[in-house]
Amino acid sequence: MRTFELDAPRPYTLPAFKERDGALFLKVRAQPGASREGVGPVHGDALKVLVTARPEKGKANAAIVKVLAKFLGLRGSQVRLHSGETSREKWFRLEGITLEEAREILAAKGRGAGAG
Repeated sequence: MRTFELDAPRPYTLPAFKERDGALFLKVRAQPGASREGVGPVHGDALKVLVTARPEKGKANAAIVKVLAKFLGLRGSQVRLHSGETSREKWFRLEGITLEEAREILAAKGRGAGAG
């Protein structure tokens, strides 16, 4: 895991990313049934994503796609679940964004260890 110092007093830890076949993969820690939707801090090596949808019939996964797309400035069709359909730990395939762009967005929005 890579740790970066931002202007904020706390260190910032990036979630796990993989680049493969012209796409970027992001590790996510899902929190379905949350009281609100949004992107939380990094949880271990995964970006925490909160959704109000329950984990039934793919509803939570679809909600995570929407939240990630909005957060990263992508269209919903550019974010796809790659693995972890029934697990809290998931990998999402992101198209139309580079690793550097994704890191900049996360840093600008303060989504790191200890950020809220």
